Amino acid sequence: MYIQLNLIFNKMKKLIKQLLRENLLDEAKISYDEIPKTVILLNHGNRLTLYDTYFIDREEKLNGVLGTMTTYKENELIAVETVAAEKGYGPVIYELAMEMITPKALVSDRDGDTREGATKILRGFKGNMNPNITAIPIKQNDINYNDCSEIDCNGKEPDFIEIYNTKFIAKNNTNYNILIKKGEEFFTKKNREYLTSDDDNLLSNKEYIKLIYDLGREYFKRKY
Repeated sequence: MYIQLNLIFNKMKKLIKQLLRENLLDEAKISYDEIPKTVILLNHGNRLTLYDTYFIDREEKLNGVLGTMTTYKENELIAVETVAAEKGYGPVIYELAMEMITPKALVSDRDGDTREGATKILRGFKGNMNPNITAIPIKQNDINYNDCSEIDCNGKEPDFIEIYNTKFIAKNNTNYNILIKKGEEFFTKKNREYLTSDDDNLLSNKEYIKLIYDLGREYFKRKY
């Protein structure tokens, strides 16, 4: 009896966590005017992290992560590997990733492991949610095209395979450049403080970069 209850509890816990994850991505996009002035963007390795530096020197550092995404190369395309975001920031982190790699195109995970919330975001981009993003169908004779015989479409939305076989390209990278520049200015300021202060608790710019990178990784683990 105890084992059965424990199994039921674990299944419910997993389901609730999944629903929460998908809800975080399935939100109206935060406009760039609404993003706090203290927010920066870090592009480190294959991870993109949107971070509010208000929290960087506080105990609750993880609260500063607004979104994070990792990508990988798939032929001439760039595919989403992992993604997690706070309410309203799902579309933002996708758009920033598209701007980061332009003129290359972004596609969803090529194993078909794309959550409903993420699919809805891509559906929005496909439906011209953002004039800066162009959605281009992948043709059936393209090496990057997959159908439901190659990936698991069970339980997916009716238009999943259509969205899955769509690549997204940003027309410009204005917002990406603005947030990256803010990050560079932030790290330069912190490094100047580090070099001119006797405070042993201060971190160098490289240490701050690693800290935010690690926070992005931890954020994803907690969400998933």
